[in-house]
Amino acid sequence: MSGAGDRIAYLDCASGASGDMLLGALLDAGAPLDSIERALRSLPLPVWSLAIENTRRGALRALRARVEVPSDAAQPRTFTDVKALLAAGDLPSGVAARAGAVFGRLVDAEARAHGTDPATTVLHAVGATDAIIDVVGVLSALTLLNVEVVYASPLPLAVEGQAQSGHGPVPLPAPATLELLRGAGAPLRGADPRDKAELVTPTAAALLAEVARFERPAMRIDQIGIGAGARDLPHRPNVLRVWLGSRDATAGAAGVDVRAVVVLETTVDDMSAEQVAFARDRISAAGALDVWITSAAMKKARSGLQFTVIARPHQEGALAEALLRETSTLGVRVRDERRYEVARDTFQFESSLGTAEVKHKRLPGSAVQISPEFEACRRLAEQHDLPITDVYALVQREAATYLTS
Repeated sequence: MSGAGDRIAYLDCASGASGDMLLGALLDAGAPLDSIERALRSLPLPVWSLAIENTRRGALRALRARVEVPSDAAQPRTFTDVKALLAAGDLPSGVAARAGAVFGRLVDAEARAHGTDPATTVLHAVGATDAIIDVVGVLSALTLLNVEVVYASPLPLAVEGQAQSGHGPVPLPAPATLELLRGAGAPLRGADPRDKAELVTPTAAALLAEVARFERPAMRIDQIGIGAGARDLPHRPNVLRVWLGSRDATAGAAGVDVRAVVVLETTVDDMSAEQVAFARDRISAAGALDVWITSAAMKKARSGLQFTVIARPHQEGALAEALLRETSTLGVRVRDERRYEVARDTFQFESSLGTAEVKHKRLPGSAVQISPEFEACRRLAEQHDLPITDVYALVQREAATYLTS
């Protein structure tokens, strides 16, 4: 539904995500507060106020968006109640429907987590006034900023702890949050062991599951917004950043795609050359897009080797496990990157020496580029007792003629 010139947003959720963090980041990025508040005031909600303030989280300035509701205004709602409330408001185009879809995800997740019927499930915290303000505010902000597509980073989840819910204490991550992220196929990463509080709220999980693609796009940034979380953490800034901009024009070029990848690295200094070669082959077989090994100068002037592996994001866990299993390393570093990929295909043809296999790089406007496959060339070289360099040259020449004939 989107082209190269669309307005896009990337949500950098390094410290997690909540409804107020998302709203604060979008307001900080330029979403018009007056228009958003006017839309929110059209909803038949009990008394509430929206406090907006500049603050600091660690070393960073951030915008805090805080919905304040009197304690005696708490009102549990069903999904039917929420839909009726949304229908009564004067909201920007499409916001009521999207908000309904968000709350539909929430009620389904709550019902699965607690074993209840979605039709009668009561939304306690996630159906409260502040949650409705957060959801409608975020969706209104995205609409008013003309954002066509939303992307999001992997999400951190607390490794232990508990939170209070309308059903009593629940373990972290909250059951509804896990259900929502499972359903969305969201990539998750481990959090700092010091984090024993909720990092991703059910409201934020439902919003991200409904509107976001979990990958980082090729883009040009023209605005950055920073939303503050409720707590000021001693070990890192508790913020969510939104990057607003447009797609990188190169990403839309014919024959070129931009894909998210993860890069895994580790160094070793106690493996023989034979062991290194075996480990490289096993890691390649585990699904790596590419594997290479370079020399490294390690501590105490020891000579070592660095394994570098490129993989798709969903392969991160399997490739990290392969590195830990097949090498002597005690740890693996991982970082998110993106790479430009040209269209290519692999095909077989009958050369004058027999069946050969080549890769064909397909870039419109460029000359034909052919790369013979090694295993096929080795087989032909052995069959005809020829130097493999001669076989490579012959296969490359005849494949080019085959493609252009």
